[in-house]
Amino acid sequence: SQFWRMSNMSYQECRLCNIWAGNYQQVFDQPYAKDENYMALVSIGAFVEGWTLVVPRTHVYSMRTFYNLPTFWNFVQHTSQHIQDTYGKKVICFEHGANSCDSETSCGTHHAHLHLVPFEESLTKDILAERFWKKILAQNVEEMVTDQEYLLYSDLERTDELTEVYVHILETGESQYFRKMLAKRVGVSDHSYKTAPFIEQAKKSFE
Repeated sequence: SQFWRMSNMSYQECRLCNIWAGNYQQVFDQPYAKDENYMALVSIGAFVEGWTLVVPRTHVYSMRTFYNLPTFWNFVQHTSQHIQDTYGKKVICFEHGANSCDSETSCGTHHAHLHLVPFEESLTKDILAERFWKKILAQNVEEMVTDQEYLLYSDLERTDELTEVYVHILETGESQYFRKMLAKRVGVSDHSYKTAPFIEQAKKSFE
């Protein structure tokens, strides 16, 4: 399907595509892990040290088509294991699945990415208390969400196509849902990467 591919934003305007091309604005923009299909880099606004983005080379809005690919999960497995070994904490993952570059869900990052965060406590109880989520296998995400925007969360008990994920279909765009939740958990007042980029924390994570 082409409906969720980039249409009104050029390759040169996409920060993550520029990083793929080797154009770094900050030292921590450099991927710390990379293969021919995916890269892992430190997240701007990472108020939790080690917060990582897994980014596909393909210039798309959401990760929906990747969740049933062994190559994707192999990269996630190696990256999450590296984060866990570094910080001694479990790793949770989440995504804000957008459909267009003007969607509030993408929050200005108009290229698909999965968040991996070293965080010992699950957010499952928090998300289930707020709204309806469907628990499915990762390999079924694309079939479930079709052309809809969504939120996705997992405790990453395993890292393959049979990983269990929680999916919530969005009726309207929603910005930084999981950032807000994590900020509340750790006592950070400003969750937005735009107004609180946590540059020093990003540098520390990269190092």
